[in-house]
Amino acid sequence: METIGISQIWRLLRWLPTFILRKLFDKQKLSELVYIDVRPRHNAVSVNTTESGDFTIYFQIINLTPFDIELDRAEIDFWCGGVKLNKQFIKKTLFSSGQVGEFSVDGKLSGTDADSIARNYPDAQATLSLCCYFNCDLHDFHIEHLNLEGVNVRYMNVEQRKARLENSIKTAS
Repeated sequence: METIGISQIWRLLRWLPTFILRKLFDKQKLSELVYIDVRPRHNAVSVNTTESGDFTIYFQIINLTPFDIELDRAEIDFWCGGVKLNKQFIKKTLFSSGQVGEFSVDGKLSGTDADSIARNYPDAQATLSLCCYFNCDLHDFHIEHLNLEGVNVRYMNVEQRKARLENSIKTAS
């Protein structure tokens, strides 16, 4: 018995006129057919607390719509160790129908932000909020995830920074 994949079913719908497709696939339906989350394998989020600290967040997008979509921009808020870090992704990226793709953002940490993260380590909880804006032939739409909890962060050099902070407090006393 031969099975038909979802992308083949979607191709059968493409012959419909655009005004019917717009009724079938409104903005809400399109946003429900696009899955966005942090990358499930390897390192989803890494935070480096060296003197020139930085962070990187990897996202995965699964386009389950029958249409090609373009990520126009994304706005990310990342809370880690009592610090809120904001970042924007402004590189237009195309995701074909049925494609599983990725995008990433990276940014710099100030010394005070790295100190705060180190002070709260290892109890620091990490959460993400993101809003992604997409372009599509039918509708432009957006997807919001206001509180992605349970983000596994790979901390680098945080124990050394925490020890240095604790030593400086002891010597100041």
